[in-house]
Amino acid sequence: MTDIVPLALILFGVVIFLGFIGRMIFEETKIPEVVWLMILGLLIGYSGAVDTEMMLTTAPIFAALALAIILFEGGLNMDFYKVMSQFSRASSLAILNLIFSIIFIAAASVIIFALFGESLGVYEWGWLYGILLGTIVGGSSSAIVIPIVRGLEIREKIITFLSLESAITDALCVVSAIAVLELIAAVSAGGPGIAPDAFAHNILSAFSIGAFIGIAAGIGWLYVSRLIKKVPATHRLDLAVVFLIYGLVEFVGGSGAISVLFFGIVLGNGNAIARIIKTRKKLEICPGTVTFQMEVIFFVRTFFFVFLGMLVTIKIVEMLIIGIILGILLLAARIIPVYLSSMKTDITRNEQKFILTMAPRGLAAAVLAQLPSFPAYNIPNASVFSDLVFVIIMISIMISVAGVLLSSRQKGDEKPGNNSKEVKIEKQNKN
Repeated sequence: MTDIVPLALILFGVVIFLGFIGRMIFEETKIPEVVWLMILGLLIGYSGAVDTEMMLTTAPIFAALALAIILFEGGLNMDFYKVMSQFSRASSLAILNLIFSIIFIAAASVIIFALFGESLGVYEWGWLYGILLGTIVGGSSSAIVIPIVRGLEIREKIITFLSLESAITDALCVVSAIAVLELIAAVSAGGPGIAPDAFAHNILSAFSIGAFIGIAAGIGWLYVSRLIKKVPATHRLDLAVVFLIYGLVEFVGGSGAISVLFFGIVLGNGNAIARIIKTRKKLEICPGTVTFQMEVIFFVRTFFFVFLGMLVTIKIVEMLIIGIILGILLLAARIIPVYLSSMKTDITRNEQKFILTMAPRGLAAAVLAQLPSFPAYNIPNASVFSDLVFVIIMISIMISVAGVLLSSRQKGDEKPGNNSKEVKIEKQNKN
């Protein structure tokens, strides 16, 4: 028992060192540090040094914590006018990507388990199970996308576009997966299930509540920050407010992810907000907020990826093969949504290819994959969801890493035709 403490401290030190070294490697090679951190997590998980089942019980808390901090940091670094111009297209990509992912994954899983389900011990895999699997893995992880794109030399427009899409899909997948789970439970009990209008209402309600509270809290906190700016270390209160907003919004049925994203956007664009609400008061956050947030985000991001790697468990080799197939199908399912959402824009072909690959699944998918085994649902074949989702997470991250490397090689080969116009507009908005 006494050996646990020094071993844990050594492990923490190794993780922090690897996170720092991984960032240095990323600067030189464009290979994201997520690769090395997840490999370390995999090694720890398979060594038996930690109890994976116990880790899964803490996953929802850690997922919410990491998501809140990463989305807040992402919002702080977004330009308000770019967010407004990109939001509709990012929303269309998120919705289309989820729909196509559900179609591809549901159809493929039903066919695969109809042919090989008996030999794998998977019975009664119907369309609802396939749809549930599709909703779980139907969106990219903002906790992975935002740190990766922020470290790349790509246009701010693409960074904002992908950051918004990943934040929207985080909320979409959670609401959709829970709705499908309730539908399966209702149908199993002989009930009618959930009406489509109720399903749409749940999603719109979660988004609107999250956005409204996030924006309102952001404007209010800008005024409060102005009053207490002379108090030492007030920037640390920003993080406390982020956690409060996330928790309260989730408690009232909204999307905590959307709320902290908009909270960060408002705080990071105080001058633009002041012009919009027509106030002469200078609304700016404490200068130490961004610096402090960078330190916090390093630790959260580093331990998040190691934690995610520790959760990966693959018990059946056949599930590994099926997971690889489904992971590749998710890439194919993204082709049409990317094309449609980037029509009539100055997004280049190389940027389209990068957007196509930048859809890694993460901790949100891993947490949602555990829901079918909860007593409230108790769905048959529950272990199949976790086995497949963990493989899909790894494959999607590998595809994203390949996209980063490909993008770095193609940099400078193609320039957007309207880029100069975009820069002029951006300068006008800032002045």
